[in-house]
Amino acid sequence: MRPDWMLEEEYAAIPETLELREISYIIHCAGQRDEVCTLITTLKDKKIYLQEEIISLYQMRWHVEVDIRCLK
Repeated sequence: MRPDWMLEEEYAAIPETLELREISYIIHCAGQRDEVCTLITTLKDKKIYLQEEIISLYQMRWHVEVDIRCLK
């Protein structure tokens, strides 16, 4: 069902399905249990978008958000 704010042409252009890439990695914290983190992205090409780079960018983004929260 198309939302009221969306034009019919925009709604018609939305694909029926969306291919995504799932990346999982483990966060190790001394003295705590390991935690599995799962990222979902539309950056599907593994040759261009390396898993390690995506994880690194996500971790940097996470730290920025935590720092901004501390500044508020």
